[in-house]
Amino acid sequence: MEYYINARLLEALVEADLALRFLNEGLVRNAAGKAFQAWRALLAALLRLEVNRLVKVSGTEEERRWLMERAVPRVPTSRMKALSQLLEEVGYGDASLWTDKRLTCMITNTMVRIRYGVIEVRE
Repeated sequence: MEYYINARLLEALVEADLALRFLNEGLVRNAAGKAFQAWRALLAALLRLEVNRLVKVSGTEEERRWLMERAVPRVPTSRMKALSQLLEEVGYGDASLWTDKRLTCMITNTMVRIRYGVIEVRE
């Protein structure tokens, strides 16, 4: 468990560093993508760190199994907001607020790509 958390935290730091470098070089869209990946890695680390508490607040056995088998290792983009809300339930205030900001940044980034004729789909 500790190795996974450390790896995801290191990933978050590296992605955040790349985001700052890209931003300093004027590569705003690339920076937005890296900031999103940094936030996703940080969420993964927090989810794994608090998995026992999260299992206690989740409702059904199916939700618990999904949390352990899918959510924690993968952090699906489509469920990031719900996972952030779960983190808030176990004491991480404003997690969903910051997740909303990262998702908004990602959506804006995607809209800009589509507007200028470049269509990329990344998960």
